[in-house]
Amino acid sequence: MTERRSKLTLEFLSPGARVADIGNASCYLLGCEQVPESEISVLLAGGDVADFCRRNRGALIVKVEADEGGAHSLRVWRGLFSFAEFYYSLAPADRVVVSDHFQNVVARIPRADRYPSDEALVQHYLYRRPYGHLTVSAGILKVGQAEEFAIDLRNRSTSVSMFDRVDSVIVERSADEYLDMVDAELQKATEVVPRDDGAALLFSGGVDSTLLLAYLGAETQTVTFVPDTPEFAPESEYARTAAAMLGASLTEVPTPERDFLTMLEFNTETLGTPSFDDSSPYFTRLTFAQPYGRLVFGQGADSAFGMSLKLARFSSWFRWPGIRQAVNIGAKSIPGHLGYRLGQVGPIANRFSRPLLDRRGYGATARASGDTPLLERAVGRKAIDAANQASLDYAVDRVVLTADPMSRFFSQIELAHWHVVMVNPVRSANAACQAAGKSSFAPYCAPNVLNALATIPVRDRYIRGLSAKWILKELLTRKVPDYPVNQRKKATALPWRRFYENGPLQDVWERYEVPDLFDSEQRAELVARPIATTWVAISHAIWLERVVRNDDLQPHEAKVKAEFLI
Repeated sequence: MTERRSKLTLEFLSPGARVADIGNASCYLLGCEQVPESEISVLLAGGDVADFCRRNRGALIVKVEADEGGAHSLRVWRGLFSFAEFYYSLAPADRVVVSDHFQNVVARIPRADRYPSDEALVQHYLYRRPYGHLTVSAGILKVGQAEEFAIDLRNRSTSVSMFDRVDSVIVERSADEYLDMVDAELQKATEVVPRDDGAALLFSGGVDSTLLLAYLGAETQTVTFVPDTPEFAPESEYARTAAAMLGASLTEVPTPERDFLTMLEFNTETLGTPSFDDSSPYFTRLTFAQPYGRLVFGQGADSAFGMSLKLARFSSWFRWPGIRQAVNIGAKSIPGHLGYRLGQVGPIANRFSRPLLDRRGYGATARASGDTPLLERAVGRKAIDAANQASLDYAVDRVVLTADPMSRFFSQIELAHWHVVMVNPVRSANAACQAAGKSSFAPYCAPNVLNALATIPVRDRYIRGLSAKWILKELLTRKVPDYPVNQRKKATALPWRRFYENGPLQDVWERYEVPDLFDSEQRAELVARPIATTWVAISHAIWLERVVRNDDLQPHEAKVKAEFLI
């Protein structure tokens, strides 16, 4: 009787993936499109892979070693700023499965292994996605940034070590010199985008996408989704006005409001994961609807250059308990949006009052987006603290923080921003493009841009006065003087309450079951009103039905695939 042997299955969807044979090893290169061929030649001739990935931080290198008996080891090096993912599963009894797209792994593992671990589930509800090595499926893990990872394929043992950190030398310069430096790096990053019909810029008309258009040039194709939702009308006008200002043509993709739940379901089935945010379904619809083979987008700008920090800066001035209490009392007496915003000051100020590496501090919790009181009742404070600690440790292991810890605001802001960069802010967009057979590019997260930003003192990196992303705003003023950089621009966001109460999501709980993470009282609270946890629960419920319990789930077509006997 012939012995049945297990297999190693590799599938990479990234259009830039390539393979080369080196003796008895097969080498797979991802994220190396901008690396000079001379450097790749040295690597393939036996160069130090970790050193290559330290110099080319966007790279992901996979090496499979084999002998006459079959493949015996797999090694992975993932660069510090590599936004190419590497997922793997040892769950199937007859094979090891690896891919750069989650869907292609989850489709090949047993249904029982698709469910999340308790730890991953808490992180999903707290951050809307698991952190570090975890994924939403217990049977699938991923390799972290700056990690060398190895699998002994014959006994399925694994090992991991780190080979890189953000450890930049801070250089004091004038504001104009900072701008000149970032200008040069963004120019370099955008030069790789082809100026033809094969590439298009996802365009909203805000600072981030308008600045990219200024670098790419008016001949660049621009595309935007245009919902018939009235609340989105100002956003669509921003895009039209900014495109006209730069002399660019704008392709508008209609997206009927009534289709939102269908888009959400399609997005879940396409990515293989719960939808991270409410704009992801629109982006995936646009990605599949357009003929362009390469999409450029401004995602990651907030993570790298500064999120909305006015409330954080204001709150950091109220670290003393007595003053926070007075603000909280005052907020209760003020109706409307102003009272709501003042009510946020106390909790945010409390997070700034904590030590830098406190798991309940601002730097550790800035990514949290769930309704923590409800989540805490569901899973317990201990589980939430453990999730915060795990994500904090992941970021701190990869970054040498440079801000003075005595400056609570700037030290916490530095940690918070690297925290978000390390979670891969372009993951959903990349995955949608891969599934559609397209390539994607986010210049604001290009390794040369992030390397340059890391040399700027924190007090000058993210905020100037109360103006966040000041570097991008100043660069846009240089290039497009008439653009109103300080206008108040509404974000592309779901009119969540209306969609849930009398719009396309009003019947969602008739079609899907509330996840059993919550007891009956908590479920009633979650269903009764549209809070942040309601959105996460909807995305979780759709994923359970459309992916986890879907026995017909199919992987996407891969650009590079291989199979080895073990």
